[in-house]
Amino acid sequence: APGAGAGDASLGAIAQVLVTGSAAQVKRGAQEWADLGGRDPQAAVLAALSACLELAGLPRGILLADDLHAAPADFLARLPDWIKAEGLDLAQYPLQKSGRRTVGNFERFWAVGLGSQSSMAALHSKLLPDLCKWLLQLQRNSVRPVRHSGTVAALSVCEALGLHLNSLRRIQETLQKQADAGGVARAAQLEKDLEQATEGLREIGELRKALLEEIPPRSRDVSDVIRLQTLCQVERLMRNDPDRYLTNKWTLRVFLMIHDPSADVRLKAISIINQWYAASPDRSEAVQEHLGSVATRCLSHLVERVGDVDTRVAVAALKCLRLASLADRLEDNDFDNIANLCIGSPDPAVCEEAACFINAHVFADPGILLPRAPTARKP
Repeated sequence: APGAGAGDASLGAIAQVLVTGSAAQVKRGAQEWADLGGRDPQAAVLAALSACLELAGLPRGILLADDLHAAPADFLARLPDWIKAEGLDLAQYPLQKSGRRTVGNFERFWAVGLGSQSSMAALHSKLLPDLCKWLLQLQRNSVRPVRHSGTVAALSVCEALGLHLNSLRRIQETLQKQADAGGVARAAQLEKDLEQATEGLREIGELRKALLEEIPPRSRDVSDVIRLQTLCQVERLMRNDPDRYLTNKWTLRVFLMIHDPSADVRLKAISIINQWYAASPDRSEAVQEHLGSVATRCLSHLVERVGDVDTRVAVAALKCLRLASLADRLEDNDFDNIANLCIGSPDPAVCEEAACFINAHVFADPGILLPRAPTARKP
């Protein structure tokens, strides 16, 4: 239970290296954690979860080995009352105070720590199932810092599990080809290995799917920090798994987030959309067709942002709409309104970007604007 043997408030070894360590130190710590996972999976789960809680500002030792045998939801449900009884102030917590560096270290820790382990061994030892079971509940917790830490961990684990799935698919394909080729020398062993790979794909796929299902709720979280973190991770997940472009749950969610109350979230959402519609020969025809369909349905949301109260967002929206793949889909009225911002906006940055839009889509190439001279470096 929370508070039993809570110890002092200092950070444990993993949390300490995540907050203060270099990339090399984080990598080394993650590899040591992976080695621990091979020797003592439960100890590894406890160490990783303890680090999550410590990064949320909770004292070292709050989670005990015995707690791992209980339902995560029961343990975490008692946290708010315990935090209040202990008088803890979590307004500032390590994951937030240290900024992007600690978040990046946390993401790196999971990539290396899980990437260094055998997916089948981590499944059979219950390391992955137990870890994911807890991370699923951490992201749902009512305590914002705990939810923030859990979200970073869960989304990073999703990315690592995606790499494991790709590896297992390649193994499965190789084994299937060998089995199809015939031969009785290793037929029984091949069949057994193929069954294990197939079962591993199914189990890891289910674990990852459960974590991914929590992304839409987190993209609507009351915390703008969590919403922004979720959006950043969605961008990476979609880049690593292009099939996600074909799912409206992901593409439409990003478009909707350009109406987020936080300007930073709106800005990030527009940045992601810009990357989608910039020329990319690597995308399949199916992905390009789906993105075209999404643009037709959702372009009006982006047009609205050219009038955003935050200049950065308005300029980013104009730059995005300057892309030929989007500009060609604009209604005449929207096109004219954007062009009129060149003289009608009180913001110089918006006027300049509107002028660039006109230069790209009204005048024949190469336009009439001279390229901007490079900025001289300061001596």
